[in-house]
Formats: sequence, structure tokens, C-alpha cells
Amino acid sequence: MAALLLLALPPVFKSVAYLPFSAPGHSMVPAVRYGDYVYVSRYAYLFRSPQRGDVIVFMNARLNSHFMKRIAGLPGDTIQMQGGVPVINGVAAARREMEPLHMTPGEKPVAQFEETLPGGPSYRTIDLFRGFRDNTGLFEVPEGHYFVLGDNRDDSNDSRFAEFGFIAGEKIEGKVVWRYWSGPEKRAIRERVK
Repeated sequence: MAALLLLALPPVFKSVAYLPFSAPGHSMVPAVRYGDYVYVSRYAYLFRSPQRGDVIVFMNARLNSHFMKRIAGLPGDTIQMQGGVPVINGVAAARREMEPLHMTPGEKPVAQFEETLPGGPSYRTIDLFRGFRDNTGLFEVPEGHYFVLGDNRDDSNDSRFAEFGFIAGEKIEGKVVWRYWSGPEKRAIRERVK
């Protein structure tokens, strides 16, 4: 019902409160697929700070481009990837294997997991292969910054890489709250992003 109300909002209100955004790549599969359109709440952080597990849209100053990723590390956290699993402040995220995911019809399915961050929400990730992205050194998240990851861990440029870096809080445009158009299927949908 809330999604229907959101779609029915006048364009002026949507442009002020919600920012429409199209997924520019595959880095957030399975939560958001390439070409999906989402609403980004511009006021989600008016009265609270971004939380671990939030999917956000932000401007990356180093790369001079907008991205959509999931927050894994908060200011002051230590974070490291071990075997494809985030270890935050010494505690590994819980990971449970799910049914394989078919990225596109006819293609071989890929491994899919339900991941639960320490003290955070659960969501799904995919693992295409074992590689250098699965293990990192230890990162210390600076104050006022966030460590972000893509849910498609093997096809995501994110905070694991020096050229991408940490995300400054003032560069966050908002929290992704709804998918309203599925790019691959070219159909209208009403689905909360988690």
C-alpha cells in the first residue's frame, strides 16, 4: 500500500523527498539488478545516522561518479574480508547458503548466500568465484566515513580497493528504499529494497 502511495505522489514532492536512480551495473545483484530504477530517500538520515546494512547512493569524489552500495563498516569500525565474509570489529558476518541464483535465463546459476552483519540486518549476496577480492588486509574506517560493499562481491568496485576508498558521510545522497521498475524484465514493480 505504501508503494502505491509513493508512486501516486506529485512529481514536485518526489523530486524533493525522493531521488530516482537507475542501477548503473551488476554490483548490487541480487537486491538491485542492472537497469532497475529505485527511489532514494533524501531525508532518511535527517534524524539518524546511516546504519550498517543500508543500501545507499552516494557521490564518490575520487571517481567523480554516483554509486549504489551497501554499508558494511561504520565510523571507527575495523573491517576485513576473510574467505568472502566481512569480519567487523573481530566478529564475522553469519553466512548461510541459499538456492543458486539465475542471473539471466539460460545461464549457469551462481552461488547465493544470506548474510547477516553483526548487529545488522540480513540480505542476500552472490559469489561468482573464489579470488583476490575475498581476502583483504584490515581497514580502519575513519570518523565521518563509511566502508561500502556490493552484494555481488566479485563484480563490485568498492571500499576494498584503494582507488575507491571510504565514503564521506556528506557525500551520501540518501537511502535506497523502493524498486519501482525492473530493467531486465521491463516491468513496473513495487518492492522494498533490503
